[in-house]
Amino acid sequence: MPLITRVGHAYDPDAFHALAANPPANIQAIDELLSTLAYTQRDLGFAVFEQLTPNLGTAISRNPPAESQKIFRTWAFLLGYAPRFLRGRHAPDATARRLAKKFVRTLDSDQFAATLSHPHTDLTWQNFCGFIEFMKEIDPVSFKAIANRMDVAQLTTEFERSLPTPSRCHLYAVDILREARSDEAQALLERFEERYAAIDPFLAYMAPELTIRLLRRGLPLDLGLHSHDWKFAAILVDSIAVHDPKTACELAVANRPGFIAGLSSKATDPFDNLSAWVHTCDEHAPGLVDEVIRQLSAGAVAAWAPELRKRNRKHEIAPLVQRATAFRGPAADEAYELIRRFPSLRR
Repeated sequence: MPLITRVGHAYDPDAFHALAANPPANIQAIDELLSTLAYTQRDLGFAVFEQLTPNLGTAISRNPPAESQKIFRTWAFLLGYAPRFLRGRHAPDATARRLAKKFVRTLDSDQFAATLSHPHTDLTWQNFCGFIEFMKEIDPVSFKAIANRMDVAQLTTEFERSLPTPSRCHLYAVDILREARSDEAQALLERFEERYAAIDPFLAYMAPELTIRLLRRGLPLDLGLHSHDWKFAAILVDSIAVHDPKTACELAVANRPGFIAGLSSKATDPFDNLSAWVHTCDEHAPGLVDEVIRQLSAGAVAAWAPELRKRNRKHEIAPLVQRATAFRGPAADEAYELIRRFPSLRR
């Protein structure tokens, strides 16, 4: 990178445009070039990208899952459409948005629709789902056109082959269909109600009433609390509570082991959106949060100290420190020690 930034001022724009007029067949090489320009001469990168847009659109449309991931750095870093956890609060500027929309509209809608009607479970297809999210954000009109062209009969056949536990990719394809044809997507999910062996959180997100019936049948639903999916878990329990508050409470309580594991984790940034989950528990499963705090093993509360040093995370964990002081045992002792070390917790 130091070398790239030192020589960037000396680039010859005419040479880059000459290259773009006769581009290499391997679009990964194009991605290498454009991602370099993203850090040196971004305006030149925009101009070259616009020149290459028809070529890129044709190349990616030939095999969307395999080819789309080859230009990840272009749409993530040159255009600014990286996954949200990478871009933070930075939004793509007006030029990037215009070029991105122009690019998306060169893609073959029929080919993309056919691809989404044949979901697979490999990593390439999982990355393709990320590219589809990029398209959806950039140009909802083109995205909806793709969803309207999906072959429901073919998708149903592929979905049935994935039973009794549909993969996240198969469920994602149904969710794309749901964006434009919700009744057909709902009918597809309900058609196989008796054959599901477990409930994926994504299935619960799309079909809360179906999920309630499956929960009553005894199927498990892991909310992913051990992986710190706090916000998504809160959304799921809230949506179920709209139809059946009792089942929502039982679901939250059933995920207590994952809740304990999540609060005891030493993973990086484990408390993002924790407050959303705590609020949901207090509303739909009163007493659960306090019960989980009481069951934390020695050292769990003390390990929250690094999070208390982060201004954007302190508000997530500080209320639990205060609640821990209400009980006897290791959690309370460690909470008092944290309050001693971080006097602002007293407020």
